[in-house]
Amino acid sequence: AGPASMPADWAKAARGVLTALLKTDAAQWFAEPVPESTPGYYDQVKQPMDLGTVVKKHKAGAYANPEQVASHVALVWSNCHLYNAPGSSVCQSAKEA
Repeated sequence: AGPASMPADWAKAARGVLTALLKTDAAQWFAEPVPESTPGYYDQVKQPMDLGTVVKKHKAGAYANPEQVASHVALVWSNCHLYNAPGSSVCQSAKEA
């Protein structure tokens, strides 16, 4: 199934999901890029991503399909688990979001 077979309103649906996600308390950690001053983050995380950047890219038309949006959202969560200790409040928030 290629782009021609996808519903034309996928972008609107994705925008709605992203907006709802950002309104959750759990998303507070993920709304903006991790500060560059965070010790070791950018050494450990090679493909940084945050929900605010996903929204900006979406608004700019950078995503050709919903799978690309989902991939970047999944990257936010995997980066969180890569850098933060299991069971930390940040990892717990990622699970809740």
